[in-house]
Amino acid sequence: MHDFFPLATRTALLVSLIFFAGCRTEDAPTSDVEEIATPRTSAAQNDIAAAVSEAGLDTLTRLLQESGLADSLRGEGPYTLFAPTDLAFTQLPGGSVDGMSPGEIADMLMYHIIPGRFETNSLAGSMDINTLQAGTVTFSVEGTATVRDANGNTANLVSPDMNVDNGVIHVIDRVLMPGSVAGH
Repeated sequence: MHDFFPLATRTALLVSLIFFAGCRTEDAPTSDVEEIATPRTSAAQNDIAAAVSEAGLDTLTRLLQESGLADSLRGEGPYTLFAPTDLAFTQLPGGSVDGMSPGEIADMLMYHIIPGRFETNSLAGSMDINTLQAGTVTFSVEGTATVRDANGNTANLVSPDMNVDNGVIHVIDRVLMPGSVAGH
């Protein structure tokens, strides 16, 4: 029987497959880390609200729309948004925002929005930053990029510096809570 691929060709193909299978640009996400999509469309490059939606942050997208803040995040800006993952919202007491009033949800969301553009590469050390909710968060880039809320809870930036035309988004692994909503 005639061999379709010579032995040398098969060997080279096998070596190439093994080599490329071992090459990865980053480790696969672990079970407790969500994979966040990077916005790809030109619409997402225009505003924060579109980029959050395209990144697959479904809970945050829904809450921003329901509260009316999505319209604000389509504005001129610039804004910095610390955007919790869907998993972060399930880690709230009660497993969701269901027990929170609309006012508490709006306060919580505005606590994640900073007027101005704050990127990790422009920050050395840490600084306190005022939020739209009139509270303060501590943004830190000391080894790992983190943000700490009024209650001392720290969120890691799992996908920092997602730049759009009207600001920057830092995807975080925890929901930040202002002092006024800390009891939830």
